[in-house]
Amino acid sequence: MDGGGSFNRKAACEALGGIGEKAATPEVIDALIHAMGDEDDSIRTSACITLRNIGEKAATPEVIAALVHAMEDEYEI
Repeated sequence: MDGGGSFNRKAACEALGGIGEKAATPEVIDALIHAMGDEDDSIRTSACITLRNIGEKAATPEVIAALVHAMEDEYEI
């Protein structure tokens, strides 16, 4: 999900969320964790929503830690 501009990164997050739990591969999870650190708040928000939509299979210790960190984010999510 690197590059391609904010619109494409957000669209990728939304598409993955639409796939649901089948999208819960290590590569996707890692990309979404990375997206949670994006400078664009809409990308960070989309990544969080996508992880919710993927469901339980996305609930890795790394994702949980990233979500907790996101709650401490100085920017709005």
